[in-house]
Amino acid sequence: MGAFRQGSRKDTAYPETPSVTDPKEVTRDDQPGEAEDRLDTGSSGPGSPLVGLAGRSRQIQHIRELVQKVALSEATVLIEGETGTGKELVARAVHALSPRRAKRFLAHNCGATPDTLIESELFGHVKGAFTGAVEDKKGLFEAADQGTFFLDEIADVSAMMQMKLLRVLQEREFRRVGETQHRRINVRIVAATNRELLREVEAGRFRRDLYYRLSVIKLKLPPLRERREDVPVLAKRFLLKQARRIGLGEIQLEKEAMEALVAYDWPGNVRELENELERAVTLALPAPRISVYLLSEAVRSAKSSLACSTRAAGTLRYETERVERKKILEALDSCRWNKTHASQVLGLSRQGLLKKMRRFGIVARKAPSAPAKCSDAPPGPLDDDPGHEGPGQGATG
Repeated sequence: MGAFRQGSRKDTAYPETPSVTDPKEVTRDDQPGEAEDRLDTGSSGPGSPLVGLAGRSRQIQHIRELVQKVALSEATVLIEGETGTGKELVARAVHALSPRRAKRFLAHNCGATPDTLIESELFGHVKGAFTGAVEDKKGLFEAADQGTFFLDEIADVSAMMQMKLLRVLQEREFRRVGETQHRRINVRIVAATNRELLREVEAGRFRRDLYYRLSVIKLKLPPLRERREDVPVLAKRFLLKQARRIGLGEIQLEKEAMEALVAYDWPGNVRELENELERAVTLALPAPRISVYLLSEAVRSAKSSLACSTRAAGTLRYETERVERKKILEALDSCRWNKTHASQVLGLSRQGLLKKMRRFGIVARKAPSAPAKCSDAPPGPLDDDPGHEGPGQGATG
């Protein structure tokens, strides 16, 4: 086991997964409230592989349906989604619902291992292959044989490693470092990235042939800001988890606090929501009740008349502002959160865009490492130029 733990801290070996209960089966062990949970997750209770994919939105229901279908095949899966959207949860669910569920699930973060080590980590090595190789060592591919291997942050691998991975996917064979003999493997590959991999291909940073090998089935996980109706469901689950951890029967979330959670854009997605609620529970103790004042300033400031006033829903003003907010987010995303270019696309002044972002509770997110101008925007200064606020700062600059 120790051989599989070297390198990245995210290399994870999971024990055998028990067989999956029929989703239609209801056992006598169900507790009050679990019927509602099943509606939220499409699962049969806390032990279901789909329990982590909670929500009532059309997007998450579609993802759950796809996961159940994909799991039964042997096809390679590519999962795309922003940080914190649950890519590894989806990968685990695919494995746990698959015919390989009795075998191992191994995960490796490709971005956490330097190029000098990743080949040995993935493919293993023989004694004497390099300084320090005092004995033969299995790689993670070999260790995951007959099971599932999850390659996280696949876009971070070097060009040389991309070529080696391509051979594994094509021929289902590899060589340990320092060895001439080819070894056959039977392993299912699930890969994930927080970037749009096709854009990386078009930019020349990722092999096109490897992209097509990985994306036999492609799952795109929606960010939490695009499925706000799932925030109350997720909040309920995370509060229940915290209540069990500290031995409380129930932790209540005040209405105004819930409205603030729904209004916030969650750039860190589900992971950020869970951390926010853990923080709020810690500050609320010993009282089992969370008010809006226990939430972080960023979440409180996002509470706006558009995002959190359910009483205004359906009115002309509400619907107009909802569309306006959506258009602003689309422009910001297409311009990679360069506010100067987004304002030009929208026909607004820069200050006008910043005011609308504050009004609608839109929090600026960090731009990708290689910013690109939007096609519709005339040339202009980048947001991280001197005199302009950076992409990681608030809308007010």
